[in-house]
Amino acid sequence: MSSSEAPLGLADLDAYVLCGGQGTRLRGAVPGLPKALAPVGGRPFLDIVLEYWSGVGLRRFVLCVGYRASAIQERRAELEKYGEIVFSCETEPLGTGGAWAQAVRTCGRSRTCVGMNGDSLATVALADMLDWHREVGARATLAVVPGEAAPEGGAIEREASGRIASFHEKGSLAAGRFCNAGVYLVESEWLAAEAGAFSLEHDFFPKWIPEGLHAFVHRGSLLDIGTPERYDAALGWLRRHTD
Repeated sequence: MSSSEAPLGLADLDAYVLCGGQGTRLRGAVPGLPKALAPVGGRPFLDIVLEYWSGVGLRRFVLCVGYRASAIQERRAELEKYGEIVFSCETEPLGTGGAWAQAVRTCGRSRTCVGMNGDSLATVALADMLDWHREVGARATLAVVPGEAAPEGGAIEREASGRIASFHEKGSLAAGRFCNAGVYLVESEWLAAEAGAFSLEHDFFPKWIPEGLHAFVHRGSLLDIGTPERYDAALGWLRRHTD
C-alpha cells in the first residue's frame, strides 16, 4: 500500500459534537445556558469534552448547535485551542440525526466521521475503535458500555461477531445487554443521504441494523450530565477517570 493509499488517522477525521439540545431536565440547575455549557469544576462542559478528544488526536470539530447557539458560537476563539472549530447551526429543531446529517452535507470533509454528544463523555479507545470499524467493514459503529454502567439508558443486544442485533427501549435492560455510550463512527455518505428531522437513537440506527451496524465495547464508565443528579456527580467522575 502506498502512502497515498494509507488509511487516514484520527487527526484526519471530522468530529461532530452534538450540542444543540435544549436540556430541559437540566434547566433548573443551569438556567439560561445550553446544556453543553453547563459548568463543571468552573469550566464549561463542552471545553472538557473538546480537551479530552483533542488529547486523543482529533483536530477538526464541527459543533452542531441549535438552542442558544450564539452562547456557544461567541466562544469560538476560546475553543480554537482544541483544534479547528466549525459551526453547523439548526434553523429549526432537527434532532440528533438531522443535525448531524445537515452538518455532514454542509461542513464535511472526511469519508469516515466521528460523532459524540456535547453533554456526555466516555473515555473510549477511539484509535482501537477506528481500527476495528475498518476491520469488520462496518457502515456505522457505536461505542457501547455494559448495561450496569448506564442503567437508565435503552438496551442494545450485541452478537458475538460485534454486530448489533436489536435495540430496546429504556427500562428493558437485561443481563448481557449494553447501552449506548454516545460515541459513533459513521461513513459520511450514508448519513448525508438522510434528510429532515430524525433521531440517531430511535430512527437512524435501528433501521440500519441489516446494513452492517456494529458495537464496540468500552469497558470503562460513562458520564452523562443530562439530569440534575448526574450533573451533580460530574466533577467527581472526571477526577476519577480523566486525571
